[in-house]
Amino acid sequence: MNPTKPKILTTVNMNFEDLEDETTVRCAKFDTNPKKGSTLREITFEECIFENVSFQDTLFIRFDFVDVIFKNCDLSNMKLEERFLNRVIFEECKMNGTNFIDATLKDVHFKNCYTKYLNFADARLTSFKIENSELIGATFQDTKIKNLTLEKVDLTESEFIHTPLAGVDLSTCELGKTSFDFDSLRGVTVDLVQCPKLVSLLGVHIKDI
Repeated sequence: MNPTKPKILTTVNMNFEDLEDETTVRCAKFDTNPKKGSTLREITFEECIFENVSFQDTLFIRFDFVDVIFKNCDLSNMKLEERFLNRVIFEECKMNGTNFIDATLKDVHFKNCYTKYLNFADARLTSFKIENSELIGATFQDTKIKNLTLEKVDLTESEFIHTPLAGVDLSTCELGKTSFDFDSLRGVTVDLVQCPKLVSLLGVHIKDI
């Protein structure tokens, strides 16, 4: 099931320097970087596009995204804990170390992204899709999932703890050194090639005949 796409009809170019704290920004496009060392507080972005933007050295405090597209952006180490993201696309983005702890993500799509060490602990993921992306070393702990789609995702060294994956298809994913507990793994779909790898992850040894 594909997430619902962002609803964006038109946008006007805007610079981060024009933003005010504690406001809602609608129908804007950002294609230049924020000023280094800047801080933005309590902003909701609605029907906005971010393209070729690096958020390095920028501090965002309490902000939400609704109907937003990020394309070719760098959101590494961005703190998105306890935030709300609805109908958001991340395409060809870099998100190393981005923090989604206790966040709510609904109808969110990661496409062709490079992501390492994402943290989804205690997050709520609904209609969430990741495809053609590297999700290396990600943490899913006590994560609540509904309608999760993973297509051609590298899950090497990622961990799923107390995160039920029943109904999730992992057959196109890379599972090198991926960690699962029994509750998380129950009900997943894998292919025959992955079976021995999953068995070894659970500490079960296959005896040669």
